[in-house]
Amino acid sequence: MARGRARPSNPVQLDAAIAFGPWLTYAVREVGRGRWPLWNPYAYCGSPFLANPQAGILSPFTLPAYVLPLSAALAAAAWLKLAIAGWGMYAFLRATGAGALGGLCGGASYQWCGWLAVWLRFPQAGVAAWLPLLLWLAEKLVRAPGARPVGLLALATGASALAGHPETSFHVLLLAGAYGLARAGPAPGRALAALAAAFALGGALAAVQYLPFLDYLSRSAVLELRTASAAGVLPARAFLEAFVPAYHGSPLGPPVWHPLGINPNETAVAAGGLAWILAPLAFLPAFSRRAAARGRIPVAWFLAGAAVAGALIACRNPVVTPVVTHVPPFSMTLNARTLLWTSFCLSGLAGFGFDALVRGVRGALNAAAASAAAVAVVIAAAIALDAGRLAAAGAVLPAVGRAGAVLGLLGAGVLLVGVAARSPAWRRPAVVLVLLLHLFPAVRDAASANRVSPRALWYPELPALAFARRAAGGGRVILPLPNLGTAYRIRDVSGYDAIAPAGIRRLLAGGEAPPAYGPGPVLFQGSASSPILDRLGVRLLVKPPDVAGLGPGWTCAYRGPDATVWRHAGALPRARLEGSGPPPVFASDEPARVVLRVKAAGRTRLVLMDTWDPGWKAFLDGRRVRVALAEQAFRAVEVEAGAHTVEFRYDPLPFKAGLWLAAAALGLVAWLVRKER
Repeated sequence: MARGRARPSNPVQLDAAIAFGPWLTYAVREVGRGRWPLWNPYAYCGSPFLANPQAGILSPFTLPAYVLPLSAALAAAAWLKLAIAGWGMYAFLRATGAGALGGLCGGASYQWCGWLAVWLRFPQAGVAAWLPLLLWLAEKLVRAPGARPVGLLALATGASALAGHPETSFHVLLLAGAYGLARAGPAPGRALAALAAAFALGGALAAVQYLPFLDYLSRSAVLELRTASAAGVLPARAFLEAFVPAYHGSPLGPPVWHPLGINPNETAVAAGGLAWILAPLAFLPAFSRRAAARGRIPVAWFLAGAAVAGALIACRNPVVTPVVTHVPPFSMTLNARTLLWTSFCLSGLAGFGFDALVRGVRGALNAAAASAAAVAVVIAAAIALDAGRLAAAGAVLPAVGRAGAVLGLLGAGVLLVGVAARSPAWRRPAVVLVLLLHLFPAVRDAASANRVSPRALWYPELPALAFARRAAGGGRVILPLPNLGTAYRIRDVSGYDAIAPAGIRRLLAGGEAPPAYGPGPVLFQGSASSPILDRLGVRLLVKPPDVAGLGPGWTCAYRGPDATVWRHAGALPRARLEGSGPPPVFASDEPARVVLRVKAAGRTRLVLMDTWDPGWKAFLDGRRVRVALAEQAFRAVEVEAGAHTVEFRYDPLPFKAGLWLAAAALGLVAWLVRKER
């Protein structure tokens, strides 16, 4: 709608503009008014809001938004994620035997790795930022089980779970649990019991988020659509991006070739420019003997195994894919995201390998050269196999150029490793150059993937939207993009929250279940003459400025350079009596409380075309009455003849239960943390 004012610098980051930004705007507005943001009246004809974990209302990274301007809060959240990720990896590597420089290299590698870079403005990165801290605290707990380690691990578990992405939380906790199991030693009973207690207590801390989420999910269109299929995994060739970032094309440049047909964010797995020559150094015999007493090699071997496991789960193959796509909860997740394991583990191994280089371990040059040669063979084979497709797409030069840059970087890295290994006098400057060469591509790519629009373009008050808000008068509108209504306080029928009320989705699909797969936006894609619009009470359609007409029944109410707004006189009112009587009057219309004055000629039903949810309670003249499901998705109550006041109040039990459980868990955690002081 701001056509001509700006264009997206990175289109695969669109969710930041049409989901996370509007949700944050709404949450801050509601909290500023002293209300829990439990319900969003501006999407899906109304939908649970706190129950949508990706809104991140309770995320540690959302807290700055409640005290800072939006622009400053978003910047603070991004830097906070990076700081926790980098410091956590440093602490983990140091606790498992790495030196200070090795910890620094590993921490910076993870901090700027491809996976975190592309998901930085998403809740996925908020969860992943806690992964190294979870492994560090798990390491401390299995070494010395006790009350305080249990409490600290529970706090980190709860913080990661509240960061806003249950799918990534599952992957992160699975890896942390596997690490704790692998490190528990020959008599693991007490350590594993403490580990299980910490994870359970962390889950209880997040109950205020997860109990409402699971309740919402039970009525979700996404739960209906997600099937046990291989739709959540990547083609095997996607793993080439681990060797040559953006090999299949970049969203930041001309899309000359992207044969995978997937979001490029899903394939970002690089962990620095020299990870493939640093990681093997962690397994050198001389280094393993030096590190064996500290247990470093078992950690390195765990990281290597987890890196392979992440790649096998994420990329389609005949061995692992048929299993994980039919085993819950893998069967309900986008398993491509386990590339986080690979990115994290490569970062850790790069830190251990850099530590070996700093210590001057024998055999570093041969190991680095062999690894670089193997990577060169893989890249050359990939380009040879893709030659026909590259030529057809006119992408030979871009692909060869990217591959050449990677090979040149690896070659320079091998030379510097040789200098460090063979010339003690030049070891220090060579090691510094290795670190800079390793980190430079990662920092450059992370910065380019997260460009920010000018502050003036963050949800500006466009004339068309201001007109639509006034003209709708509390009625329904269909906007060009989902969730814009949440930012601009316009009641839209569409939405996008990765869960989606099933009833509204069916209505927008014309009564038929939409095709699987995926949690995409729920949009009305029919014609302006569809009777569905009347059933939804749509009064206004916002269309591009060049639309000349919409057909019978629609009149142009606004025309400007930003959009046209079309009015439909035949739309049903948002609240109506099924029998005779004057239209109900809204005495109060707040997100979690709606009060109507009605005057019925006889016994009838009052229908409110807002989404039904079991958390809604109704009171007829102060007396509790049942809220019935009307027309697949809406609310209705029975009323007798005469004048009445009907109040709808959103008071969901899962939220209250989760709040009490989280409060009790927080008290227990505080006691555990203080117990051993």
